[in-house]
Amino acid sequence: MWMPDLKLDFSGFRPSLSLSNRVREIAADVSMEAPSDSFTKATIHRIVDGTGEVFEGIFRITSSVGTFLVHERDTDAFRLADRLKERIGRQLANWKMHRFADEGGF
Repeated sequence: MWMPDLKLDFSGFRPSLSLSNRVREIAADVSMEAPSDSFTKATIHRIVDGTGEVFEGIFRITSSVGTFLVHERDTDAFRLADRLKERIGRQLANWKMHRFADEGGF
């Protein structure tokens, strides 16, 4: 089975096993939709300030056709991961819809 080229990075906290698995699953799913030569990096930071805590997430896919990038913040890390997946999924769907337009495709 093909394994996507991806990296996960958590900072400011130690993720639960369920969160780590969920982010890995999402990143792997997203990688399957990305260009074949892509590298996916998912980063989630926990930020604590005077108003409480917030999670900041970044999904970046780098490939020969360009970079796909989304950035979100949320107070819930699981919801953040789902929002990142949704947004980068829209970028990838848009790329797939238009990727052959410049080549005079079918």
